[in-house]
Amino acid sequence: EIWGCAAPFCNQPFVSTLIVSMPGAGKTTLLRDMVRILSEKGYRVSLCDERGEISAWSESGFGFDVGRHTDVLVDLPKSQAAMQMIRTMNPQILAMDEISSDEDCETVRHVIGCGVDLLATAHAEAPEELMRRPLYRKLLEERIFSYALSIRQECGKRVYSMEKLPE
Repeated sequence: EIWGCAAPFCNQPFVSTLIVSMPGAGKTTLLRDMVRILSEKGYRVSLCDERGEISAWSESGFGFDVGRHTDVLVDLPKSQAAMQMIRTMNPQILAMDEISSDEDCETVRHVIGCGVDLLATAHAEAPEELMRRPLYRKLLEERIFSYALSIRQECGKRVYSMEKLPE
């Protein structure tokens, strides 16, 4: 948990954003902090936490603060969790980690089609790399995400950059 790491990216009204980096660079940490900050700003956030790693869920509660306006669903595949959250929680933002399958992509399309913004992560060195992968290329061509937030390592430090995706 790195409190405030997402603060520079939560100042404008939120629109669908894809967090992109190589494994281990901090995507889940950034996602968690964005969820917390957006929730504390009053957005209704639904978090699909398939393996409980974003919220650090255990029987005693949440190990990480994900915000007071965040509903969390754990131990369900993202596709099932997202559909339940859309139907029952009336989210403004739906957050999920690691879009990695055709089923995840179909879920993302459904979420956007319901008028809910999306915050998600994907493994790639940079947004340009996503266009070379069929799974992500179609999502980008369909303009599912408005922004890509990249994390890369330079001289042992995390460097963040946010760019508007082509319309």
